[in-house]
Amino acid sequence: MIGFIAMDITVVSKNIIRIKGKHCALLIGMSNSDSLKTKTSADCLLLLNKAGSFDTSKVDGLRLLIKGPGDYEVAGVKISVTDQDSELVYNLQIDGMDLLLGSTDSLAKIKDKLKQCNALILYANSDIDSALITAIEPRVAVFYGEKAIDCVKILGKVALPVSKITLSTEKLPAEMETVYLE
Repeated sequence: MIGFIAMDITVVSKNIIRIKGKHCALLIGMSNSDSLKTKTSADCLLLLNKAGSFDTSKVDGLRLLIKGPGDYEVAGVKISVTDQDSELVYNLQIDGMDLLLGSTDSLAKIKDKLKQCNALILYANSDIDSALITAIEPRVAVFYGEKAIDCVKILGKVALPVSKITLSTEKLPAEMETVYLE
C-alpha cells in the first residue's frame, strides 16, 4: 500500500506561516512585519515583499532566503517568483501539489498572469475580489492575516479559525474549501 504525502500549514507567529512538506519546510512572512517568538526550523524563507529585512536569528537550518523574482529550487521544491511593484507572488511545486502564495494586494495586481492551482495561500492585507479566486479554481483557499475573516466572508463561505491545516493531493476536496488560519 502506498501512503499519501501530506503537508502541514501552520501559524508560527502573528503573520508568519510554515509549510512543512515531506522533505522541505518553508517559512512565509512579510519583511519588517513580525518576528519569530521561538526557534523554528525551515529550509527556506519566502518574503512576500521586497522592501526591508527579516530577522533570521530564530530560523534553524535556513538554506535560502528569497526576496526577489526568479526561479529557485530547495530540497526538491520548485519555486517561481513574480515581482509586482514591491510585492512578490510565489508559484510552488511541493509534494505533487501546485500552490499559489502571496498577499491579497499582490494577487489583484497580477490577475492577468495567474494560473490554476491546487491550493491558494494568501496573506489577507486587503479585501479580495471573489471573481479572481473563482478564476484560479483552487481546491483549497487559505487566508491568514488581518483581513482573513473578511476574505472568507466575501467568498460567501463560513470558516472557523484554525492554527493548522493538512493538505494532500489524494484528499483535496471536490469543491473549493476555505480555511482561515489564526
